[in-house]
Amino acid sequence: MVQAGATIGEAYYRIAEKSKTHGFPAGLCSSLGVGGHITGGAYGSMMRKYGLGADNVIDARIIDVNGRVLDRQAMEKIFFGLLEEQVAHKLDEDLFIRVIIQPATAGNSTARTVTTSYNALFLGDASRLLHVMHKSFPELGLTRKDCTETSWIKSVLYIAGYPITTPPEVLLQGSLYSRTISKPNQILSKNPFLKQLSRVSGKDSSPIHENFIKCMSTQFNAYTRSFEIIFTPRSSLYSHLLQSSQQNLRWVNSTTSNNPLLIITPFHESEIQAAVLCSKNQGLQVRVRSGGHDYEGLSYLSQTPFIIIDLMNFRSIEVDIADETAWLQSGATLGELYYAIGKESRVHAFPAGLCPTVGVGGHFSGGGFGTLLRNMDLQPIMSSMLS
Repeated sequence: MVQAGATIGEAYYRIAEKSKTHGFPAGLCSSLGVGGHITGGAYGSMMRKYGLGADNVIDARIIDVNGRVLDRQAMEKIFFGLLEEQVAHKLDEDLFIRVIIQPATAGNSTARTVTTSYNALFLGDASRLLHVMHKSFPELGLTRKDCTETSWIKSVLYIAGYPITTPPEVLLQGSLYSRTISKPNQILSKNPFLKQLSRVSGKDSSPIHENFIKCMSTQFNAYTRSFEIIFTPRSSLYSHLLQSSQQNLRWVNSTTSNNPLLIITPFHESEIQAAVLCSKNQGLQVRVRSGGHDYEGLSYLSQTPFIIIDLMNFRSIEVDIADETAWLQSGATLGELYYAIGKESRVHAFPAGLCPTVGVGGHFSGGGFGTLLRNMDLQPIMSSMLS
């Protein structure tokens, strides 16, 4: 029995007091609170053998919106159905299945209840799936007409909630806002940052802006470019860039935090290196934005002076089906990656998340778990380049 306010470290310590050989399959950070960690799944170092921490929860006491204390016995069995040892350990590793719970009215009355629906991804044909389900989860009553054999890219669209007729090109729509940024027509002489520096200097400019851009200019003394990559609050495109990939709308036009002093949209890794070095030199925090899905807003908000390095121009994807590898830049979205794989093969896949607009940089940094986790583990990164 563990109360939700305890930390993972405290739980581990109490287990160790009782046994040197027993453990619990949860996370690595000992200061994590049990309540939030288990609610989020709780994956850790023993996940491959014992599953998520949430898979090992046999009972829970929660308080509903009416103030009632509910435990396993008081709740509908379906809430714990897939956690039960009678079902979970019998499911084939090629099967991903989830329960979608929604509020509803009970019959013709006004009483409130919940409805459940199931969707799944199975790596195999319908005949084998029916055999698996009849053996391990007969309560669901799956029939052949409930099954659709399709390509992997079509399964991505299904799991993401798109209608069956949706074309794969929808996966390329990676943002709520247009991310097309017009580029100046002129060729900048010698140094692209000197032009921008002249625009922000003057009585309304910030010394931080000037010092940062001067620092950037020293990194590219002989550099020429036909476009700018630094945007200050005085730039006409600043607001558009700030909101261009804010998928979490509660942070759009937020007044609870400071806006970035600068937004950097690099085209080359050397520009990222320069931005990091100059931020350190000026004592500024760096926020790196890939897809903009961060629920905490950390990729575009801060209480302290900061800049955003937006990877919108780092979206290249190269798929080698013969070698079964792909090289991609961290500004690409999962949808773009899935689309690129789907163009080359109907049967090849990549084990990552459900939402196609998530940026691969942040998703992979967080583990990248998704529908193929049980069979292929988390994303199989072979190599990466960090700045």
